[in-house]
Amino acid sequence: LLYLWEKQGRKCPICGEPIDTHKAWNVMPTVQDGRKCNLLVHDECFKLSRKTNGNKK
Repeated sequence: LLYLWEKQGRKCPICGEPIDTHKAWNVMPTVQDGRKCNLLVHDECFKLSRKTNGNKK
């Protein structure tokens, strides 16, 4: 988790806001360039992303 946090510049890749202890966060599995990877995102962003992706099906 620390590696993901540092790799992402301590920011949520969805909203661009800092990831810290003030907001809940989650690990979001994703595929980038054909490879499975994880992103550290705010819990709110994770839920919004899942809801948005669910509507595209």
